[in-house]
Amino acid sequence: MINSFVLVKNLRSNSEELNFAGFKFMKIGSSWDYDLKRAQQLFPKAWPLYKDWVYEKGYKDNDESEERIPFDVEDTLLWVYPDFPTRI
Repeated sequence: MINSFVLVKNLRSNSEELNFAGFKFMKIGSSWDYDLKRAQQLFPKAWPLYKDWVYEKGYKDNDESEERIPFDVEDTLLWVYPDFPTRI
């Protein structure tokens, strides 16, 4: 199994976790130091903060899944942020 993780900023929800078919978003909560430490390990060159989110999706271990990962992430984030400019 291959897991993809993405640090997501500026996502707003009253929930601590958003579960969808095949993927989820987990809020880095201030009451759980483990969440922040884990995010810092996953994204050592980024600046994960409390109230940021981590996107997680699992894939079966094969070449076809690996090629699809960047496109799945992009499609999901564009679905979450529909007004985000795709060209800058």
